[in-house]
Amino acid sequence: MTIPRDSIFYKTRYRQEKGQIEFSHFRQLAVQQIPEICQSIDRFDGIRRAFSFWVDKTDEEDRLQINFGTRKMWAKGVDGGTVAERGPRLLYSLSSIDGVVLTALYPATSELGSVAEDHIFLRIGHYGGIDLLDKLRSDLKDLVAYAYVSSLELEPTIADRIRFWWLRKTQPHSIDQKFVRPLTPMTWAASASKFTAAAFLIALLRPVGVLLAYLVLVYLGLAALGEHLH
Repeated sequence: MTIPRDSIFYKTRYRQEKGQIEFSHFRQLAVQQIPEICQSIDRFDGIRRAFSFWVDKTDEEDRLQINFGTRKMWAKGVDGGTVAERGPRLLYSLSSIDGVVLTALYPATSELGSVAEDHIFLRIGHYGGIDLLDKLRSDLKDLVAYAYVSSLELEPTIADRIRFWWLRKTQPHSIDQKFVRPLTPMTWAASASKFTAAAFLIALLRPVGVLLAYLVLVYLGLAALGEHLH
């Protein structure tokens, strides 16, 4: 539907139409490139064999979902029966308003438990098709790493743990269906400054005695850092 340039909705509608064109271009090329990219990613094949893998090729032009399937866990349920674990998913979705693209990671889940978040947004905003393609390899590597971080029976690497600790701190996500905002730069600065000051204080007071250092931390409201004294 064409909207006159003098319409108050013109700019929003224009961004939506442009976003649709760009997203369709990305979706078409991504479907072609995903199999080759995945085969070049370390640990992908092991996850694929355990969970199965497919790309959702439905006719919906406003989304693209990349899925690890469901597997039988080694662990038993509370009734002693076999438990199924659904693998992680990577979703690209075009908003019906303003052409905004959402890229989100969904964790592995089972009745025995899962990570705290329902999903993590890797990005939210206006992106051209080439921009999204440029990020596709990185997103697929995050998907593989998320399998290790969120599955109950896999052991993530230190790099995996650091990566998702960082994403949980810096990216918007959802916990119990509630939107969680990332830390702001000011919050990060305050937190880093407090930690640096506490670490310096601990180093300074260690010769005086652990007890005295701990009492000072309590006085400053930093008792949680007392574990670093041991």
